[in-house]
Amino acid sequence: MLLLRLSMPGSILVSAFVTHPNPPFRRPVGNSQMTAKNLITAEELSLQLQNPNVTPPILIEVVSPEDLQLHPLRLPNSHILWRPDFEAPAVDPLLGGLIPTLEQLTILTKRLGINEESRVVILDHKYDATRLWWILILFGKDPDTVAVLDGGYAAALEFGLAEDNEGMLVGGSRGKVTRGDWVPR
Repeated sequence: MLLLRLSMPGSILVSAFVTHPNPPFRRPVGNSQMTAKNLITAEELSLQLQNPNVTPPILIEVVSPEDLQLHPLRLPNSHILWRPDFEAPAVDPLLGGLIPTLEQLTILTKRLGINEESRVVILDHKYDATRLWWILILFGKDPDTVAVLDGGYAAALEFGLAEDNEGMLVGGSRGKVTRGDWVPR
């Protein structure tokens, strides 16, 4: 069961309670609290992307194939993912599809170029960005290195961060990607 509740203004408390005879992971799930420091504005992101003295964050857009067709503009050098990229097969009646296996997430994060020190910014059209944020934190990524774009795709579009998407596929990456070395745990 996943319980999502508001705790304080500007803060979402995500609690997961797992009661499963053979859990797919062997660590306490506990609480992960998203605060204002885990949100980044489109203006802040733009400044980071334009600053030659700062390593740009890894941009992940969680977008359905339908939304990709309806909204073809994308952020430069972003990775396009959709739920099947970070879900386990739905064979488990309790956790099926909720989180990827350790092996699946390791393959994905290496492909995306995520390192221990990498900053990651996730955006979406609806609510999938916070789910991917939670998965990364659950598997050990430092919460200070993962952020969700405040306002999502709409904010990026409004601020002028998006560009033409010609030829992009879901699961694709834009720009040069170096294999990541962060190991989920």
